[in-house]
This record gives sequence, C-alpha cells and structure tokens, in this order.
Amino acid sequence: MRPFVQKKVRSIAPSQLLHSSAKTAVSQTRPDTPAWRLAVASLFHLHVQGVRVSVQDMNDLQAQAAVQTLSLLRWVACFSVPLHLAAAWWFGSADRLPMQPDELAWAQGLVRVHWGSAVIVTLMVLWVTYAFRRVGMRPFTAIAMQIAVTCLYIFLAALISLNGIRAGTGTASTFMLVCMTVGTLSPLRPALAFPLFTLTFFLFAQTVEWVHGSALSMAPLRFNLVTTYLVVLLVSGVVWRYYAHMMVLHKNLSDLAEHDALTGLFNRRFITQRTQDALGSARRKGCDTHIIMIDIDFFKTINDTHGHPGGDMVLQKFGALLLDSVRETDVVARWGGEEFMVLLPDTSPENAVALAERLRLRLFECRWIYESTTVVVTASFGVSGVPAKQEGGIDALFAAADRALYRAKQQGRNQVLYEACACPSAPSAFQQLRRGT
Repeated sequence: MRPFVQKKVRSIAPSQLLHSSAKTAVSQTRPDTPAWRLAVASLFHLHVQGVRVSVQDMNDLQAQAAVQTLSLLRWVACFSVPLHLAAAWWFGSADRLPMQPDELAWAQGLVRVHWGSAVIVTLMVLWVTYAFRRVGMRPFTAIAMQIAVTCLYIFLAALISLNGIRAGTGTASTFMLVCMTVGTLSPLRPALAFPLFTLTFFLFAQTVEWVHGSALSMAPLRFNLVTTYLVVLLVSGVVWRYYAHMMVLHKNLSDLAEHDALTGLFNRRFITQRTQDALGSARRKGCDTHIIMIDIDFFKTINDTHGHPGGDMVLQKFGALLLDSVRETDVVARWGGEEFMVLLPDTSPENAVALAERLRLRLFECRWIYESTTVVVTASFGVSGVPAKQEGGIDALFAAADRALYRAKQQGRNQVLYEACACPSAPSAFQQLRRGT
C-alpha cells in the first residue's frame, strides 16, 4: 500500500478547501461579468460558486470520468455482445427468405459487421480489464483509453449504417443513435468532445456522400446529420457540466468532512482513523508509532485580549507552523478548540520527543502581529507511543498522551513531557497458536 502523504499547504478558508493544494490555481470571476459571457465561458470552463476550476482540476475530473466510463463499459458489454451475436444470427438466417440480391448483400454485410463487433467489444473489455488489474490506470492512460473506446464504438456504428446506405436499405439512424448514447454515457469535457464529434460527423458525411452519390436524397440526410451533431454536442456539454459539478461538490463535501474549516488541517475524526490504521500497520511491520498532543497555553487570554479574530489568526498560524515542521508522512490535525495532534508513524520515542521540543522552541521564537500588536504564543506538549513489540489500543494511546499533556500544563506549561502507553506485550508465536486453537 502506498504510504499516506499529507501535503503541506497554507491555511485556507472553508470555501477554498476544494483547492487546498498549493499547485491548484483558481481565479475568481468578476461580479460585473455579463451573463452571456459567463454562459459562453461555461461551455469550456467549470464555475462553482464563482470559482473557476483550474486546468489541472479539469484534467483530474476527466481522468475520473474516464475510469468510470471504462468501468461502465464492462457492464454495457454484457448487453451489447449478446445483442451483436443475436443480430448476426438473425441476419445470417435471412438467406432462407425470399430476398432481392441487394437485400441479401446487405444482410450478409450486417452479419460480418455484427460478428466483428462482438469480437472487437470482447477484446476491448479484456484489454480494459487487464489495464485495470495489471498495468494500473494513470490519468493520461485512462483518458486515452476512453477516447479510443468512444471512437471504436462510433466506428462500428458507422460501419453498420454505411452497409445499409450502400445497399439502399438503411439509414444513418444507428450511427446517430450511438453518437447520442456515447455523448450521454461517456462524459467528455468540451475541449475533447467538440473536435471528436466534429471530425466524426464530417468524416461520416463525406463517406456517405462518396458511397451514396445521389445529391437529391443526400439533402434530408445532411439535415439529419447536422441536427444530430448539434444535439450530441449539446447533450455532451450538459452531461459533462452536470458530472463535473457533482464530482466537485462531492470532493468539496469529502474535504469538509475530513478537514477543519478554520485551519485547513485534518479534523479529529480523520486523525483517529489514521491512528488506528497506523497502529495496525506498525503491528505488522514491527515499528514504533507515536503521537504528540499539543495545547496552546492561555488561549482564553489571547481571545480575551485580541478577540476571536485574533484567536483564529493564532490557530491558523500555528497550524501552518506544524505542517511546515513535520515530515510528509506525518499527519497533523486540529483535535478541538486550541488542541492539536501530530501522528508520527515509524518514529522512535527519542525522535518524537525531539520533534516536540523543536516545535516548542520554534513556536516560542515566533512573533505574530495582529492589529499592530505582537502576540507571543507558547504551548504544552504531551508525547506517547506504542513500541514495536507491544500491542496498543488507540484509547490507551490517546489517554497516555493526554496525561502527559496535563502534567506539562500542571508543571508550568511551555514544556514537553513523555508518558509511556500502558500496552500489553505482543503475544509470542506460541501464544498466537494457542489463541487460534
């Protein structure tokens, strides 16, 4: 399993939690922008509550849509492959019926197309399944496979329609229906959908004109193709906008459920789950796991002196300081109120205490300015952990760190204290065998 990595980011407002990554660029739309201009811009960009999603976010959304489309393909194939086989059998039995030579040639052509479609779709599903399980689905690979699958389905539909048009017994309804279905089931951002469908309909129209050759009967077909082309673009744009909005809002809600709204750090619920996972991983790997509980000293006095805005500034600054001082694999969270917690996977007691002491000294040296007033902040630190050869519960670990923090505050604050977790020793192999019998 890939190790958990917490990105170091600046303190952010709740409305910006979606774009907490430092690499994510967002730009606010001007409030005086005309409605028609916003409508045109929304065809190529995504706006959520006035925030325009960056190009990187759009690429991530497209990659997620590609993965979901490829997953949906396997379910669609469960219906399409039997339909192709049934159609091949049906048209294959048409030679027993009294038919004209043109109709018979059309039926035989459909048999070949449907047999080929069943084989191609089956191979395509196997290819996608292999990519999911063996190769891995990177964003660029997923998008490329989505476009390839989309083009292949449209190509097969074009073959079926062209076979009927050439024999004079069919129309382009299959091609248009498949394009409409693809635009609905395969979300594509306008930057991809517009050139894809434009080139597709243009090549199909040129091929039909070359195959058919009758200018008189091509007029209604051209009208139908142009109308379908515009409808497909509209449907694709609506589907993409709805899909992107839902994914952005889902990600926003997920971030709000895992992050503290004021500081942008993880919240108590998230770090509790991460600590539980870290203890299980440490038990398997045989390594130490430690936590640091931190409480800002005399925070009520800070609130009374500078007001709640000044207290919020201190919490945000302190959260940013913690993120800037730990490893990428460490997890920093706001435990509640003026309390914070740092989870240190694979960390010895000496290194955990040393890190807490560095945090204490760095905080003590900080001089934050609020409304032309210098704010001096100190904090008390309680450190505890589960050694590699012991089995520790999360409640015992939190309780030990909380007791160490309480003693640090009782003994004068602005200091680091350590308390060992009261954890039983790990059972031996013989004891484990006895338990299993």
